[in-house]
Amino acid sequence: MALYRKWRPQKFSNLIGQEHIKRTLLSSLKSGKISHAYLFAGPKGSGKTTTARLLAKAVNCEVYAKRKTFGEPDDKCLNCKEIAQGRNLDVVEIDAASHTGVDNVRQLIDTIGFAPTKSRFKVYIIDEVHMLSKGAFNALLKTLEEPPLHVIFIMATTEPQKVPVTILSRSQRFDFHLAQRQDLVSLISQVARSEKIKIDKDAVEFLATLSEGSFRDALSLLDQLQSFAYSQITLKTIRDVLGLAQTESIFQFLEHICKGEKEKALKILTDLYQQGVNFSRFCEMLVKVLRDVLLFGANAEVEEKERISKLSQMLTTSQAILWIGQFMEISRQIGLWALPTLPLEIFVLEQTQNQAVLSQEKEEAVIKENPTPIKESLPEMKYWPKVIEKIKPQNHSLWMILQQAQPTIQEEGKLALKVKFKLYAEQIMQTKNKRLIEDIIAQILGQNCILSCVVDDNLPQIRIEEAVIIDGENLQDQIDTIF
Repeated sequence: MALYRKWRPQKFSNLIGQEHIKRTLLSSLKSGKISHAYLFAGPKGSGKTTTARLLAKAVNCEVYAKRKTFGEPDDKCLNCKEIAQGRNLDVVEIDAASHTGVDNVRQLIDTIGFAPTKSRFKVYIIDEVHMLSKGAFNALLKTLEEPPLHVIFIMATTEPQKVPVTILSRSQRFDFHLAQRQDLVSLISQVARSEKIKIDKDAVEFLATLSEGSFRDALSLLDQLQSFAYSQITLKTIRDVLGLAQTESIFQFLEHICKGEKEKALKILTDLYQQGVNFSRFCEMLVKVLRDVLLFGANAEVEEKERISKLSQMLTTSQAILWIGQFMEISRQIGLWALPTLPLEIFVLEQTQNQAVLSQEKEEAVIKENPTPIKESLPEMKYWPKVIEKIKPQNHSLWMILQQAQPTIQEEGKLALKVKFKLYAEQIMQTKNKRLIEDIIAQILGQNCILSCVVDDNLPQIRIEEAVIIDGENLQDQIDTIF
């Protein structure tokens, strides 16, 4: 039997976490005030179905058969044992994901009028209830509003926002939370001891992290690992079985890209491919590190603080956000590629092509929130429209931004661009874009110049003459909507 089934809590006292739900349900059971409909909402593996079965056991436990109140199931009577084994005819579990239609719900409704065969209540547990069709919800609505006294509905869902308001208003809702890391560590350690599974302490911690708040995932991973490791489960065991990259490889990969070291970044991908690493998980780990970079910038607590701090000095906020989106997209589509490393290799080449060391970007960028007065545009600036036109075929987005920039000469060999928004300044001062502008100016004037950027909130916004269409929408209209 799978570990997560073997270790499924059989009493409320065995339920780990979700203290607010456990306390509320036990209190209502002891007072005899039970509802005819419950909605359990929360992420996968948080204990929704387990709690639903515990509630079904509590109301049908033979210990409370002749009482007006209920309580903790004894887990010894025939009803409790049958419910735990899924053999009780009065507790019906329905998977709404595979029974979505009106006919399925009507069949259920037809059986509701019949009294329980031997239990006190007839309990219907509808899992993933949000998957029901609109017609099925409508068919269920009237019955849910006024069910027979012997019927209790318990609905579980991972997406409560998809459940109609009419259903929500007729149910008692309980929101389940992701498992706390310490609870997961405690559970894994307890199960490992009882099952005589040898596992290192740091491997337990890593397994808790990989579980992402899911009790079921934690035990499923442990089950998978124990069948692979003959003596001891270590960090290496976990990485080998699950195809995970070393944490060091994650940081090195990002740092090489930031420094423009494409050869080293590509070598890491080649080595990971030869090791059989799962590149979809690799992308997820990259996203997690970049998320930590963003959180570190907001003074939040993160793991690997020293490495994250170093990485945050190489990346701007806008870059980190952009890369997160790109890695998430690569993770979703990586299975469509014949060679799983290819989309990541393309990403490396795109990020390092024609750019200087990204770690120096912040030093080169001169972005001022409150600019000091500078000289007005000089006659020599008549070449600026030519610069913009040459940039257009090479970088359309940059061309759009430069349409709204006002060039000014601060001193000989130095050019400042005034823009209205900080976002524009960050885009212009990205090493690749900055170098492109400087190179084109050098081609036109025959001399080099140093480019800087100044944010001026008082600068009027210039409407783009040519419509730029992105995702089917006029880009200028998008700008007007945002700003």
